[in-house]
Amino acid sequence: MKLRADALMRHLQQSLAPIYLISGNELLLVQEACDQIRACAKQQGYESQQRMHVTSNFAWSELLETASTLSLFSEKRLLELHMPDSKFGTQGSKILTQYCQQLPQETILIITCKKLDKAQQRARWFTALDKVGVIMQVWPLVGNQFIQWIKQRLQTLGLQTDHAGLQLIADATEGNLLAAHQEIIKLQLLHGQGKLSCDEIATAIADNARFEVFQFVDCVLAGDQTKILRMLDRIESEGLEPTLILWALTRELRSLHTIKQAQVDGQPLAQIFQQHRVWPQRQACVQSALQRLSLTMIYHLIQTAARLDRIIKGLELGNIWDEMSMFCLRLGD
Repeated sequence: MKLRADALMRHLQQSLAPIYLISGNELLLVQEACDQIRACAKQQGYESQQRMHVTSNFAWSELLETASTLSLFSEKRLLELHMPDSKFGTQGSKILTQYCQQLPQETILIITCKKLDKAQQRARWFTALDKVGVIMQVWPLVGNQFIQWIKQRLQTLGLQTDHAGLQLIADATEGNLLAAHQEIIKLQLLHGQGKLSCDEIATAIADNARFEVFQFVDCVLAGDQTKILRMLDRIESEGLEPTLILWALTRELRSLHTIKQAQVDGQPLAQIFQQHRVWPQRQACVQSALQRLSLTMIYHLIQTAARLDRIIKGLELGNIWDEMSMFCLRLGD
């Protein structure tokens, strides 16, 4: 039986399956799904746990031997099989098929692995598992899904913030769920329950240097050249890596190119901002950059960014901070 991640708790409240296969590349979501199954199993008497990790020299026959040994005892047990990838191989496929055909009593098996491709989902072992157990594929959270996930996590801990605050957490953690989860826990510890302002979030974020870079990017977009040089001097003096600054500026340039193209094609700017999640607090500086820069200028700036990347890597001569200053002034001109 295939199950959506958001339906797992509802399923567990009704019954427990003999096998759970949880696949996906989002480690935090996979871990939390396992935690839910473990907690529910423990409530129903599955006190004993045994874990196996599939390494290069792992013998798949160990799974059947362990399951057979467990069946000699009267107690309920939870068996876990953790894989670093999703390569089951010929032996693994054969053993899993056999396990599904001869399910041991009083045993729940949890299997975790990375994302499965379409060929694996047509395999015999997958079909056999689908008939007797639960298959849950965990998908990455992107765009607005990630924003909504952050919002729900905050609400679970009694915290709230506006769209700008949510976007700030999302930008600072770059789509990394585990990092976002850690920041949210920190916010709860620092502020308890209630509504959080952007300033409170910015102060609490672990990588304050990264937040300062985001502020710098907005300054460049707004075209405040005096402030650009002042902020860049401070960033350099604080020892921030130019790689981080260049990454943030290049990401913004690519976004500007997409937005500018949509604007040239005749789409209303308000609609474009909504589609690309440019929050109201940033719209003024982004609009300022769009008014100054043509598509051709943005393209040339992206090419310049590539040259700066080569300087950072030592593949081209130049003083990176001098080059960065000229680059930012061109972007903000």
